[in-house]
Amino acid sequence: MAALRIAFALIHGFLARFSHLNQTVKLNLSFAIFIMSCVIVSSSFQEGHENVLGQVQKRTVRLVMELELMPDKEQLKGV
Repeated sequence: MAALRIAFALIHGFLARFSHLNQTVKLNLSFAIFIMSCVIVSSSFQEGHENVLGQVQKRTVRLVMELELMPDKEQLKGV
């Protein structure tokens, strides 16, 4: 249950940070973060990690940081 709370908190933070994206993109990325969080929890339990919630936070924050580094459409127009 705590993993779901973390996933939803991360999604909420993600939506606030990427407010400039359109609604469809935000919905798709939110769903992807939720699924990824569930997969991380499942794999962490299988690997025997003691700190499963820490694994979810660490891996999800890494994903969000990578998304922030992605160029947006405006930056790609000149390429």
